[in-house]
Amino acid sequence: MALINCPECGNQMSDKAAACPHCGASAVPAVQTKTCTECGGILRPEDKVCPMCGCPAESAQSEPEQPIQQPIPAQPVMPQYAQQPVLNNTAVMKKSRKKLWIPIVIVLAVLCIAAGVVFVLLNNSVKQVTDEPYMLTVGDQYYEGTYSGGWRNDKPNGAGIFKRKYERRDFYTTYEGEWEDGSLKRGKISYYNGDVYEGEFRDWVLNGEGIKTLSDGNIYEGEFENNRLNGQGRITYADGSVLTGEFADGEIVNGTGRMPFGYDNEYFYEGEWHDSKFTGYARRSFWSREGTVYYEGEYKDGEFNGHGKYTYADGTVQEGQWENGKFIG
Repeated sequence: MALINCPECGNQMSDKAAACPHCGASAVPAVQTKTCTECGGILRPEDKVCPMCGCPAESAQSEPEQPIQQPIPAQPVMPQYAQQPVLNNTAVMKKSRKKLWIPIVIVLAVLCIAAGVVFVLLNNSVKQVTDEPYMLTVGDQYYEGTYSGGWRNDKPNGAGIFKRKYERRDFYTTYEGEWEDGSLKRGKISYYNGDVYEGEFRDWVLNGEGIKTLSDGNIYEGEFENNRLNGQGRITYADGSVLTGEFADGEIVNGTGRMPFGYDNEYFYEGEWHDSKFTGYARRSFWSREGTVYYEGEYKDGEFNGHGKYTYADGTVQEGQWENGKFIG
């Protein structure tokens, strides 16, 4: 320890004392400090840049501080400034502008996407038209007419009606029902000749479940394929006869019922079919030169086989055993 003179009163004091014991003056001389012109932070003499904002210390303003009891402790440099290069005002402004453009670009992108979605929806939306001229294409055939109903992409879509008018004739064929991209999928066709079909379609052909009513009064209902009954079905004839079973190309294969035939349905067959042939016990009437004849009895492979009764046009009856269509007694 050494003795020094107090800078204020001149009395001796220890060089380790913080203040003069005689006059109380501080033993630490005044320190010249600076303040940052950007953020107002206090700079140490050895600071080259502001530890708060990174501004160069050369532009800082100096101002004297009052003597303090203890030396000013060194302020730690913030990690972000210790690891990053010093940015001046121009660089900071450019960085801020760059950040500002990011949300603007995002908003513009969202608006463009929304506009595209609206455009697609408007183009694909179904509108309603009335008596719109339309060329119906069925296979390699083209039919001119008018369409009323749902319309999208210049084609019938949704519920609608197409009316085909025949040239130089005052009658129509009408297609009515649910359309998809210009094709009738399920609905009703009223033909110019009076026939009506209502059911399912595929490529303009009767395919699927449906009912077809002919102008002569016969009704076909069941499974259709290529415009004919194929599969399980039922035919109700105009005279009330009913035939049910399995059909192929419109003909009964296996089933039962009564089937009229001949001119004006004056003849009939009533019984069973197996493999498209009369089989089992049945009744039948058919034509002969002498007039209508009747057979009632057993059939096999479409012929009289077994016990049966044959009634001629004049009333004569032949009853007994039959084999392959011939009477054997």
